[in-house]
Amino acid sequence: MVGFKWRGVIEGFYGKPWTLEEHKDMFNFMGKHNMNIYIYAPKDDPYHRVKWAEPYPKEYLSELAELAKSALANNINLVFAISPGLSIDYRSDKHFRLLLEKCQQLQNLGVESFGLFFDDIPQEQTKRLAEFQADLANRLNKKLLASGSEQLFFCPTLYHGSGENEYVQTLGESLAINIAIMWTGQDICSSVLTTEDTLKLSKILRRPVLYWDNYPVNDLMMKPELHIGPYINRDRDLSNHCQGIVANPMPLVESSKISLSPIAAYLDSPTNYAPEIAWKEAIAEVVGKNFSAFYRFAQGNTISPLQRGEPARMQRMISEFWQAINRAAFMEAFLELNTFFHEMTDDITKIKNSSNTKLIREIEPWLNEYKQWGEIGKSAVELILNMFDLLLDDTSTAAIKDGKTAALDKLRAELKTELSRTIDFKTKACGEVVRNFVQEVYRATGSLMCK
Repeated sequence: MVGFKWRGVIEGFYGKPWTLEEHKDMFNFMGKHNMNIYIYAPKDDPYHRVKWAEPYPKEYLSELAELAKSALANNINLVFAISPGLSIDYRSDKHFRLLLEKCQQLQNLGVESFGLFFDDIPQEQTKRLAEFQADLANRLNKKLLASGSEQLFFCPTLYHGSGENEYVQTLGESLAINIAIMWTGQDICSSVLTTEDTLKLSKILRRPVLYWDNYPVNDLMMKPELHIGPYINRDRDLSNHCQGIVANPMPLVESSKISLSPIAAYLDSPTNYAPEIAWKEAIAEVVGKNFSAFYRFAQGNTISPLQRGEPARMQRMISEFWQAINRAAFMEAFLELNTFFHEMTDDITKIKNSSNTKLIREIEPWLNEYKQWGEIGKSAVELILNMFDLLLDDTSTAAIKDGKTAALDKLRAELKTELSRTIDFKTKACGEVVRNFVQEVYRATGSLMCK
């Protein structure tokens, strides 16, 4: 088995497009990792989507030319996508001419492949729409091939699911066979990509599908999440049945490399791919020193479309704490969990001293929240430790016990204040594991104090 034909990145997120320097840096990274395709399609580039019919102004052109030059230097096929679906009249000769002229403007800069995208537009996905879109794509494809273009990539309006409907079937029947059709899987952000689904879909499309994999992107409702977990749940023999995979990154260019590096390893050799090893290698490459601290931090930020469950390492630590409590191993339980929460806060101090300052700036909100959860966790352990001290105190006077009770009331009030502030967190580090633990501690201590 060989790797995938197309192995790369699609800049298809909602949010500020990457800068020229960020693009060039990413192209260097991709070249190093044997990726060979980059699709330029940022939703918030106005000339890609909203102003698709307008040529790029002169001030844009020099940067786009540099983009094409940098891609070529790294053996990357730069695909320039245009998304006209919000306003195009499929039957208008004028609109077709404007679309072709836009492509020709970019051809003059060295762009040799193009994308025609109709994703995320408010139109009913009917057979008639498919016919209009296919006719437009076929005409554009013919003109571009005649002028030296290499490839046209097509993204449908319905781009996920099983494909078993009239709209998708019509596209498969009508689009020229050399046009690549993109698909995100069973869902917009698919937890798995399977050979079985791929074979069924490719049969409907009448060609091997090209996957637009919406990972590690974290735009829109996923913005609070930091997608730096391992690349998992993609069948090992997909390269035999699809044209390739292009991964949609986060707007956070440096942080995205932590996931893009394992993705590149999978795409290059899916049979030999080892997710955990590739993930650790990516962290070591991107982060540099303080690997262990960052690896633990990353384990607290695994929630993504690929892994919707709570972070496993954090769940395990909390679970082991309650198990120790249940077998009356109180001091062991407190020591282990207190060490865990102190490690969380200490790790952030180490990570912030890392040499990759751009990465630290990008993820600072998650670093800060992670540290705050560590501090809150330490407060919860202190509270429950003091509660056990009071409950097991058979020798102190009533006055001493009253003093301990007052101290517990104060600790509970402080914990409640800390916990109430978390409602304003704008990021999502640690999932809900620490929050749930702290709330359980708060309720349990309140109940015990009422006895």
